[in-house]
Amino acid sequence: VVLRARGLGCQAWPLLAGSGVCSSTAADAYCRCTVASQTRCTRSIVDCEEPEWQEVLDFPLQPSELKGEVFVEVFDRGSQFDTILGTARVPVSAAYAKSGKVVLTQPFEDGSGGSVDLELELLPDHSATVTA
Repeated sequence: VVLRARGLGCQAWPLLAGSGVCSSTAADAYCRCTVASQTRCTRSIVDCEEPEWQEVLDFPLQPSELKGEVFVEVFDRGSQFDTILGTARVPVSAAYAKSGKVVLTQPFEDGSGGSVDLELELLPDHSATVTA
């Protein structure tokens, strides 16, 4: 489950503040998650520095893919182009580190102070499914 992102105001990404790309301090944010070769996106939340998606994204995986990572990208949806606000990586193995759901707060890799909250769960099946 992609729960939420925090710290998405322009002050969190100073390269865009004052550049004309960022016209307000709030983003029209959506999240894109990639696991193995599969990508899923959340809906956009308009004008929000701390969007709460609470969206389930399922990724059916083969056992060999359990060594990969969940790659999370948060974007600001623009009228002409989308701007990346932050990225984070979580090993798929975090989903089976504990039994049941694992809730994680992952800081963005760029050191902007922003973060994304995820709830990971490995659902046993004939092939594994990671729910992000």
